[in-house]
Amino acid sequence: NLFSVTFFLKHLSWHPMEEPEDTTEHRSFSVALCRGHEGILEDAKPNAIRTTKYTALTWLPKSVLEQFRRTANAYFLGISVLMILGSYATFLFISPLDPFSTIAVLIVILLITSCKEGYEDLLRRKSDKIENNRDVTVVTFEEDGSGMFVVREEVKTSKHLHPGEIVKLSGKMPAPADLLVILTSLHDDGNKFYVETANIDGETNLKLREGPSALNAELSHLVADGKAVPELFRGNVRIEAPNANIHKVVGMLKLDAAAEPIPFDEGNIVLRGALFSNTEWAYGVVLYTGQETKIQMNSMHAPSKMSKLEQNLNTAILMIFCAQVVLVSVSVLSVYLLGFDDTSKLPYVFPPGTGTGSILPLWLELWFVFFLLYNNFIPLSLYVTIEIVNVGQAY
Repeated sequence: NLFSVTFFLKHLSWHPMEEPEDTTEHRSFSVALCRGHEGILEDAKPNAIRTTKYTALTWLPKSVLEQFRRTANAYFLGISVLMILGSYATFLFISPLDPFSTIAVLIVILLITSCKEGYEDLLRRKSDKIENNRDVTVVTFEEDGSGMFVVREEVKTSKHLHPGEIVKLSGKMPAPADLLVILTSLHDDGNKFYVETANIDGETNLKLREGPSALNAELSHLVADGKAVPELFRGNVRIEAPNANIHKVVGMLKLDAAAEPIPFDEGNIVLRGALFSNTEWAYGVVLYTGQETKIQMNSMHAPSKMSKLEQNLNTAILMIFCAQVVLVSVSVLSVYLLGFDDTSKLPYVFPPGTGTGSILPLWLELWFVFFLLYNNFIPLSLYVTIEIVNVGQAY
């Protein structure tokens, strides 16, 4: 059988690259590819990926907290607190405005933005589900009764892949995990294959890859002979611990019957997310899965995005806030300079019948009152207006 040469993977073991100076805890497991025998893969990461930001429990609190990275939202939260103090702790100062008007609008704005964030996260969840449930062809082996092993192809979902399994790539398809390619339809031409890595590094040109050069000679001999001798292919794979470096992979295939270890590097690898292309088929051994793949390790723990526009808005709001503080201070000073220290002359500051019974000095009480009166320097609907404009411009 043309593909019986891959029988040697039945006896492969996974051993991460051992480095004396590396104190990272390593894992080890056996690989069994024959039907009826499952490898013990308890330490292996599942191949399922998750790009969502929230769960059903964390969506509301987390999305609301993230919105206070926006300076205006933090500003109006502070304004709301001052209004509540001025309404219920009148021994400090009297709020000239009803706190409900600001609090209600702020809550509506926060909920609208949270719903938008939740909808976008649902789209990410849907995309993850499609990716995790993508059909993948896995190669297994079955003894035919004569000592030979016949190749069988089994379809399973991507999320159920484990390190050490053999995946068949065909046509034009994305790699479901980080794979070491061992055999391709171009085995007579150096075991070559082509990949497109636009999803990883942005480069759209096809890149030429090939199986490990030291392994190609062995494969060519066996493909021609059509036999698989188990004793010849017992060995193990050694590979470095999972890391985020997409430009470097260091590993070794050590066959018991081979005089020298067979090294492999990034030129023999198809990374998850890369598009296998312009090659009829290829067999690859799964090296890293799920969150341990290169592309996922580069995207983990990404901070919440803040656009350049929002950053500029935060700066502008801080400048407006400083101007507001100056104007509030000038207003308080004017009360004394113009002889309005009699509170009855300031009905818009102290409504008739309220007076002032504050334990604070009059100037400090006036400062809080004027600050609340000038709160509209920063519009409460600022971010909602921007979101509406963005949606309008998108269409």
